[in-house]
Amino acid sequence: MRDLLGVSVSVGSVHEVPQWAAQQAGAINREQDLSGSRVSLHDEIFQGARPVLAGVDAQSTDCYLLTAEKHRDGDTWGMHLLDASRQGLAPDYTIADAGQGLRAGQKAAWGDTPCHSDVFHIQRQCEALPNTLGNLARGDRTRRQKLEARIGRARARCRARRFAAALGQARQADAPAHELTRDIRTLTQWFSHDILALAGPVFATRQILFDFVVDELLGREHQDARRIRPVRVALQNQRDDLLAFAGVLDEKLAAIAQAANVPDDLVRAACVLHRKPTTSPAY
Repeated sequence: MRDLLGVSVSVGSVHEVPQWAAQQAGAINREQDLSGSRVSLHDEIFQGARPVLAGVDAQSTDCYLLTAEKHRDGDTWGMHLLDASRQGLAPDYTIADAGQGLRAGQKAAWGDTPCHSDVFHIQRQCEALPNTLGNLARGDRTRRQKLEARIGRARARCRARRFAAALGQARQADAPAHELTRDIRTLTQWFSHDILALAGPVFATRQILFDFVVDELLGREHQDARRIRPVRVALQNQRDDLLAFAGVLDEKLAAIAQAANVPDDLVRAACVLHRKPTTSPAY
């Protein structure tokens, strides 16, 4: 301040200015009426090692909670949600990830208020699985090709027998690894495109498709349990929460159909149409 602006000010004064502003902002925040929020979004942001608890109104994107804490357990979340309740916050449901502390805090503060799962985190987990398996499969193929090249060079010197057993093992691992990767990638793409897409089938159909994907993953789990099992278990444990959005969507489409006096199927067909590019022949 002195060297650049020619203003003499103490460090204490610099410190007091934002502290005073924060106190004024805090007083304004605590006076806000949150009763109009019908859907709340909760998550944890990490500023270094410390979690920042965040709460946002889905419709207005108003951020009513943003606080750095030492912990992200149920007690910490519950305390902040109770504070928000005193300002009138009582959403119909919330949307969050599968964080145990977050969900425990909501349960303690708001009882039976539903907490729907966001689909972002599970989609990231599902996308990562075939990518990892694909990298491993390509590694197996590279090792097989290198062994074949070494055998080709050794055959000219009559020393190929020493590599035969290793090549046999490499060939046995190569094809199944690529087949597993292809199957898992197909299943995760179906999961994202046909089950979790906003424009899609009715809730009951999504449940059937969801269970099908889980069963298919279970049938392949023995091939790489360390990587497939966590994804399969996560899907199995979160099915109803992950598909909760489909129930909300069904109700909204049914209301549109009733208001327009048209069949439900027609409204859903118009919704699904938006998955196609407007310039495509199918559209």
